[in-house]
Amino acid sequence: FDVSRSEENSKTISLKISGTEANAKNYYLNNVRTVKNLSLPIQSINVGQLSETWNHLKKIKVSSFENAKPTILIGQDNWPLIVTRNVIHGPWRGPAVSRTLLGWVVHGTTFDNKESRTGNSQQHIFHHKTVIQEDELTVLNTPNDCCKELRNLVEKSLGEDWKDDMTENEMQSKENIRAEEIFQTTSKKVGERWETGLIWKENVDLPGNYSLAKQRLHTLEKRMDKDKEFGEKYVQKMDEYISKGYATKRTWKEAKECRLSNKVWYLPHLGVINLKKPGKFRICFDAAAKFKGLSLNDALLKGPDLFVDIIGLIFRFRQHKVAMTADIKEMFPQIIIRHEDQLAQQFLWRGFEREKEPEVYVMRRMIFGTVCSPFSAQKVKNQNALEHIDSHPETYNAITKDHYMDDYVGSCPLIEDAKKLVAGIINVHSKGGFVICEWVSNSKEVLSSIPDNLRSMPGKATKVLGLIWDPNEDILMFEAKTNLDADLIKTETLPTKREALKIILQIFDPLGWAALYLAEGKRIMQDIWRSGIGWDEKIPENLRQAWNSWLNQLQKVADLKIPRCYGNGLLECEDIQLHILCDSSEKTYAAVAYVRLNKGNKVEIGLIASRHRVTPLKAITVPKLELMAAVLGCKLRN
Repeated sequence: FDVSRSEENSKTISLKISGTEANAKNYYLNNVRTVKNLSLPIQSINVGQLSETWNHLKKIKVSSFENAKPTILIGQDNWPLIVTRNVIHGPWRGPAVSRTLLGWVVHGTTFDNKESRTGNSQQHIFHHKTVIQEDELTVLNTPNDCCKELRNLVEKSLGEDWKDDMTENEMQSKENIRAEEIFQTTSKKVGERWETGLIWKENVDLPGNYSLAKQRLHTLEKRMDKDKEFGEKYVQKMDEYISKGYATKRTWKEAKECRLSNKVWYLPHLGVINLKKPGKFRICFDAAAKFKGLSLNDALLKGPDLFVDIIGLIFRFRQHKVAMTADIKEMFPQIIIRHEDQLAQQFLWRGFEREKEPEVYVMRRMIFGTVCSPFSAQKVKNQNALEHIDSHPETYNAITKDHYMDDYVGSCPLIEDAKKLVAGIINVHSKGGFVICEWVSNSKEVLSSIPDNLRSMPGKATKVLGLIWDPNEDILMFEAKTNLDADLIKTETLPTKREALKIILQIFDPLGWAALYLAEGKRIMQDIWRSGIGWDEKIPENLRQAWNSWLNQLQKVADLKIPRCYGNGLLECEDIQLHILCDSSEKTYAAVAYVRLNKGNKVEIGLIASRHRVTPLKAITVPKLELMAAVLGCKLRN
């Protein structure tokens, strides 16, 4: 309507909304703006009178209310909540009702009383119950995307499920079909490497963001000038990218093409130092940086999720006596981005030469920051393996099923089988321009069959999907590090809400082996959540004893040691059984999976995985919680 107004104290919040009926599903609205007053007319409806007059309304569950004032407007960016799913109507000019995900909506002339039958027409929108999660729950003093990501992470850890999977899945499937089609039409082998395109959404028109890239470069240069060691590492890494051909200066022809293309983008970049790998320095290109409300990632499709299920992958890793791991060296940059899309991967750079204008470079290879990179990289890896399936059938399965992105994790029953498989994996990857290295095995014979330059340091424990594997003892362990104030760990100081969350979520436990210790931490986090404190406020004093007790228990996680192999391997077992156990209490519900191995007169039991959830914030009966535990067990089994 081309109408605008100014609000001095408007906030951007996220909120939870649901219909008023019992057990109504919750939906989230993000980036909602608050205003002092919507200035909308009041509305009234008498459902009893309506149902007496119109038979088609008798069975519809709509609440009556009087002089109700609308307090929220839901826009078209949340269309799944407001579109009609079903319509019931009677005679022409009588009221009709339509069903939405939030309940029923009454349309038309309602005739609340006899006097109004003269023609007083009233448009009514059904009232919905909303629960607004204010600053302490969902709004942080950080960008909205970070708030959303943090909120989703916390809610997932607390066992809540807020997603509307029906509409999202329908939309996702269409996008996935488009992503697959784009990959198939843009991907091909070029020499020893693969080339593919970016996975664009429809009707993309990117704004010119050169000024943003230049501003971000100036910010980066200030840090480089202030921290010479950081600056030298940055220049060294950028020179490496250029010398390897990952990036080159933009040509005159490409500069001319920029004037004609609507897919031109300049990527800000930054240096990232991994605290767990002090010697490793990486340059990351920020495809999420927004300019005029749009980022490069906003214009790209994520593509289907091709990540292998971690539970299944670790289960296969534990099946047999001989185990091996490795990773593909610099996987993403080995894939060429087709020329038509390279103009969306430009960046500015001038090293330490501050007196000259920044030069424009183009990333010719796949970068880490784009949302489509994980899909495209794994698709290339799998497609390359498919081309050699006739000559290497076992290798195809190892590459497509036993790789988690660039990490290979596998096991074999016999040493000779392992040696043959390793050689095949190395060979097939090399035909696609990939180098798979850092090989680790619990078998010296397998390692001796691998070229020296492709092996990891001998006798060294290695990370496997977030766990620690010691190949010498053939055990799996947890990495329990906090990187927090020593006083917090010694329980001398109460943490803030933010610090407590960091400690609770610090341990990556994909198989649920440490559930005994982690569940209590999540329950404490629920109590912190209920207190309503801010992110940087100390947790309530009444939680000190529970917090300190749990923190002392948490130290024991580092002592957990899980045998890598089930028994002595599954090959010689006469009978293999999967057992799922489920249970619930008032605070937690859980499911755990065990494998039972029968070898003659010997029976061995092995822990596979568990899943647990703290009970939701709203009260639920124990019988229902036990049913939820059973559902959790079914999901774990699948």
